[in-house]
Amino acid sequence: GSALAQVYGQVGDAAPDLDDADKLKAFFAVTRALHRAGEILAYHDRSDGGLAATLCEMMFAGRCGLEIDTGTRLSSSDLLSLFFNEELGAVLQVRAARAELIAEQFRSAGVSARALGRITANDTLKLAHDGALLLEEERKDLQRAWSETSYRLQGLRDNPQCADQEYSALLETRDAGLSVALSFPW
Repeated sequence: GSALAQVYGQVGDAAPDLDDADKLKAFFAVTRALHRAGEILAYHDRSDGGLAATLCEMMFAGRCGLEIDTGTRLSSSDLLSLFFNEELGAVLQVRAARAELIAEQFRSAGVSARALGRITANDTLKLAHDGALLLEEERKDLQRAWSETSYRLQGLRDNPQCADQEYSALLETRDAGLSVALSFPW
């Protein structure tokens, strides 16, 4: 029942599940400690759509670009699994200088982790495999494709002019989107 299986006209034969409750507990403990220490800048679970969808959603919310490299030699089926498996997982945004140290904290707790890439200001998603570019797309184009179904439904359900304005705003690369300025300490 994964999104990837649907793309290939399949139902799938194995649902994502929790294989090791102790690893989940270790992941939670390390994540909570990192959060309390102010190390985590952003977090997104990996689920529907897998790593590819998670990275896109984070890029859309942050209105930024990403450069991601698998850094390992993988077969094409392993690449599909890496980018589209829907097993439990997460992507954390951390300071670049601390990324490898933070990944090591997870590994020391028995949870697989690695630094995958970096945020860029160029508003482009670049996915590479062992240094070879696999995909390069502008955020605005990916976000509009991602949002098109919602846009069309909104145009039927709500004021069509408002739907058009919201959909067109995705083309504005300088628009930071919604942002919050808290009036209290947190």
